[in-house]
Amino acid sequence: MPKPTGAELGALTESGPLLRFAAERVKDLDPNLSLAIAEANESANNDTWTPQASQSFWQAFNKLCALIRPSTMECLAARAQIVKATSLFGGKEKTTSLAERSSATYRWALLVAILIAIPLQLYVWSGNIELKNMADILSTLLAEDANFTQQYHQLEGAFAKYGEAHPVMPGQTPPPLSDPELVDRFSQFLTLSRALDMDVQRLAYVTGILQLMTHHTPVKLAETYPHRPTRRWPSREPIRG
Repeated sequence: MPKPTGAELGALTESGPLLRFAAERVKDLDPNLSLAIAEANESANNDTWTPQASQSFWQAFNKLCALIRPSTMECLAARAQIVKATSLFGGKEKTTSLAERSSATYRWALLVAILIAIPLQLYVWSGNIELKNMADILSTLLAEDANFTQQYHQLEGAFAKYGEAHPVMPGQTPPPLSDPELVDRFSQFLTLSRALDMDVQRLAYVTGILQLMTHHTPVKLAETYPHRPTRRWPSREPIRG
């Protein structure tokens, strides 16, 4: 009587662990699968193997393999193989399956990767936030500086006209400004100047943070980002009154 081939004998040997694995995890397992595999084993043991038995067995084996995917026979073999393992933190050597040891190794590797990735992600995220803040501040500064320069020249011309209309003799104390509109414009100019100074300091602060993040050295803002040069004011005493 014909006997199973080497491939068929190997599949018959593997079908037992595969069937057990499926029985433990698959709900409502098709009873025809277990029946077909049992009949194939019986035919192989009794030397009554036929082409029909081979056909029936391979059909059942194919369905069984499809049923337990993505697990394979190699996975089950690793689960059955017993190896020695030692904890990463030391301790006594113990026996475990190859699958359990591999799983523990990859779990620790994943944990280490996460612990490294999270600080890096926070670092990049913080840098992107500070870069966006710098871009926003620079955009605001450009608009404020243009307005500041325009108001400065207008105010300088207004002070020149006021000086021509109210001349002050040498050695004479300048009287308080008597033009309410000029006083109000000068107050608005001072407010704009303070806002511009604050934004310059904000820019210096953000730049200092980026410098610390990239070079890991603190920045002395007073030395690295000095105040902008003082503009020359109109040749009159400070406003009084």
